[in-house]
Amino acid sequence: MFAPGKITLLLGSGKSSLLKMLSGRLPLAKNITVEGGISFNNVSREQMIKRLLQFVAYVNQRDKHYPVLTVKETLQFAHKCCGGDLSRGGKELLSNGSPQENLEALEAAKA
Repeated sequence: MFAPGKITLLLGSGKSSLLKMLSGRLPLAKNITVEGGISFNNVSREQMIKRLLQFVAYVNQRDKHYPVLTVKETLQFAHKCCGGDLSRGGKELLSNGSPQENLEALEAAKA
């Protein structure tokens, strides 16, 4: 369990797999078994995934970080290097939100 508003350090094997699973980037194949559940403030991952994509980003561990760039500039640079655009699936998820859903997503992110 991760405490709200706290920085959490992940050590050991499985860090990338955990982050990929949380972000919806883990490709589930026939040879991969997932057990247990993931929830955010007692809301299932499946219910939250649309909201999460509005507020959560995941930067792969192989990104280069240059000391002369700010954090914002580094993320902008990485975004441009990856094509500088959202994937079609990401656009679809973000464009489906109504103003009310966007407000609910913001409230969920702040909870």
